[in-house]
Amino acid sequence: MVTKLNSLADYKRALLLPLAAGLLTLLLVVGVAEFLRERRAIDEQRSIAVEGVKSALKLAIDRDSDKLSGLLELLTRNADLQQAFVRRDFDELRAVAQPYYAVLRARHNITHFYFIAPDRRMFLRVQAPERRGDEINRYTLSEAERTGKPSAGLELGPMGIFTLRVVHPWTDTSGQRIGYIELGIEIDRTLEQLHSLTGVSLYSLVEKKHVQRERWEAGMRMIGRNHDWDRFPDHVVVGRPEGSDRTDVPHRLLLAATSSTEVARARVAARSLVVETTPLSDASGRSVGRMLLVMDVSASEDRYDRAIALLVGAGLLIGLGTLLIADRVITHVYLRLNETRQERDDYLERAERDALTGLLRQDVFMRALHNELQRIRHDDSTSGLLMIDIDFFKRVNDTYGHRSGDHVLQSVARLIRDCVRPQDLVARYGGEEFTVILPGAGHDTAWAVAERIRSSVEQFPFLVDGTTLKLTLSIGISIAHGGGTTTEALIRTADRALYDAKNSGRNRIISHARS
Repeated sequence: MVTKLNSLADYKRALLLPLAAGLLTLLLVVGVAEFLRERRAIDEQRSIAVEGVKSALKLAIDRDSDKLSGLLELLTRNADLQQAFVRRDFDELRAVAQPYYAVLRARHNITHFYFIAPDRRMFLRVQAPERRGDEINRYTLSEAERTGKPSAGLELGPMGIFTLRVVHPWTDTSGQRIGYIELGIEIDRTLEQLHSLTGVSLYSLVEKKHVQRERWEAGMRMIGRNHDWDRFPDHVVVGRPEGSDRTDVPHRLLLAATSSTEVARARVAARSLVVETTPLSDASGRSVGRMLLVMDVSASEDRYDRAIALLVGAGLLIGLGTLLIADRVITHVYLRLNETRQERDDYLERAERDALTGLLRQDVFMRALHNELQRIRHDDSTSGLLMIDIDFFKRVNDTYGHRSGDHVLQSVARLIRDCVRPQDLVARYGGEEFTVILPGAGHDTAWAVAERIRSSVEQFPFLVDGTTLKLTLSIGISIAHGGGTTTEALIRTADRALYDAKNSGRNRIISHARS
């Protein structure tokens, strides 16, 4: 837990009594203190922004890896692709694969679609079919070959472009490996999305020893980028925000960041820019360069400048009135700090997740439901609760083992999460049982969400040890209306509805409203 702040009275005694002792002394002490506080606040905001961008980049790459892996799972099951590949019919495979590639590129920004023979020879680059027969020695392919499992990671291409690649070993119905299938996404688009979301410009720089000059220059010309090899002594730019070559981010600032791990700063016209660096590694863990994060901290520094000017002007012009102004500023800062720390505590509590499914844990769910019932008492509104159980789940564990059962639980959790609304809270209640809190939902909305979940699971092909299973859910609904409903009563009502659904033949929804 975060240490509690001193009381508001302590803040006032520490700052206002020295102010009352002498205006000049006050101006000096408060001015210095304000300068340091604002400087720390700016540095803290910068650090938070940097960590946020790093986390967002990792999440985006993990998300794209999962997406590519799911797409590859579907492609490996395609009989037409498999038959053409097994026969090594290049023209037929190209004809079958091209429409899929067009869809993958349009909908998912896929830039690489490969079919690789068991001897690691490239059989077909769908996006560049004229290039074939070369041996592939990438780390992700080596890992897929070694482990017999899907492998994913960032790889530095021969033109110096970073690509997220996912490779799946491909086996026929007898379990014989027939080759590999690979999808890839160039990460420039991901960097651009992060720039749009955060305002932080990201530059990917690779050490020159890892790329060939001719191929890098050709690649940069092909995509319309600056291809000045001598721009930096030891690095080349392989990724940057769209249009950044036309901005006034000074070259000396980027140059300083490439030659030191310290934070680089510069004042450009009316802007204050800060550059931080972080190591850039490929899938094998090899350090190949640096990621530069360029942030504009002008707004924060402008707030600081205005605060200092206001403080000094008020002290010089209105004397004792400064006491009142300082009193209000101290109160505001104290309350805001407490609010921010409380929000962080609340976030950490909400972030407690079940290790297997990534859903909220039962204890977090109970607190959330209690808070939701308090809200509807205050607002005199409604809220829904779903209790969900996987039908005959014990058979999965008994037949295929608990590891396969865990895989099914993860898949069901993902399907439920995809079916609910953004404001809904999904938790693992225990075993194969899940629960969903539906803030503001009445009976019709709760039923619609429940039906989406039930239908999605019923239609989903669960692949377990090479066998496709069909599973169903039983769902119980209870609705809370305004005040008077307790947490235990609402859960009990939903649980009874779930019991009735299972006793009525399963794969159905039963609703018991509660006033």
